[in-house]
Amino acid sequence: MKLVLAYSGGLDTSYCAKYLSKEKGFEVHAVKCKYRRVFSGRNQEY
Repeated sequence: MKLVLAYSGGLDTSYCAKYLSKEKGFEVHAVKCKYRRVFSGRNQEY
């Protein structure tokens, strides 16, 4: 089975990608997600 994983680049998603591939047999396709959250007085996300 195939799986798409939103990948933040952190240790937790790195572990999940390897675990799902090696232990569970998934064909893992990772999508690197880069985001920036900016906080103002109104707590808006840009």
